[in-house]
Amino acid sequence: MVDIREFDAEPFVASPRLGDNILAVLARFTDARDAVKRILEHIAQYDRVRRSLAMQELTILAGLRKLGTVIRQEACW
Repeated sequence: MVDIREFDAEPFVASPRLGDNILAVLARFTDARDAVKRILEHIAQYDRVRRSLAMQELTILAGLRKLGTVIRQEACW
């Protein structure tokens, strides 16, 4: 078993796959705010339905890492 917090978030953030981007919030960051911005930029490229689902997933996982406030600030909620 491995702890995802031991993985560098950068490969997840840089991935073209949205699911990888969302999982990035569980990994180790050097700059969480920058990573969140990049993830949100990727989410913004999708249609309304997929964006909504991705934001729900991101919000849930971000809550596990206490990044909910950063998500709300960067998403301009």
